[in-house]
Amino acid sequence: MRSTEDLPAYSSIEVAKHSSPEDAWLIVGGKVLDVTSWLSEHPGGEDVLLDLAGRDATREFEDVGHSSDARSQLDHLVVGTLRPATDEELRISRNTGTGPKKEGGMGFDNAEVLREWIHEKVSSFRRVGTIGAVSAAVLISAVIIKRYGMGWTAQGRR
Repeated sequence: MRSTEDLPAYSSIEVAKHSSPEDAWLIVGGKVLDVTSWLSEHPGGEDVLLDLAGRDATREFEDVGHSSDARSQLDHLVVGTLRPATDEELRISRNTGTGPKKEGGMGFDNAEVLREWIHEKVSSFRRVGTIGAVSAAVLISAVIIKRYGMGWTAQGRR
């Protein structure tokens, strides 16, 4: 396999565009994988991969407890590495709704998209003063806890 320095870098917004059975990409451990050819061979069935297609599947991959053989097979599927989204990608994603999607439609598998969403919400609540700021904090906390569980910290997921 090529070294990761030789691989193209993709944002999670770019990866989100590859979420169909004909073109399925995942992110696992900061690497972008094209799993299209692996769909029919995956021991857990193709639906498992298709449900995760177009987004970061690191947590799900680790939760299953894959064997060292399964981990080594990832190397053959790597097409790139993950990079942060640019401001332009974030703007386009926000305006077109083409960013990463998560069940429930919250759409933030990516810290930049989440940060942008929080900024928009806080800005709108800021106009109504202290009550608005408290309301924003409660709303944002509820969304983060629903999405990431209680393991979310200021430094990221535990």
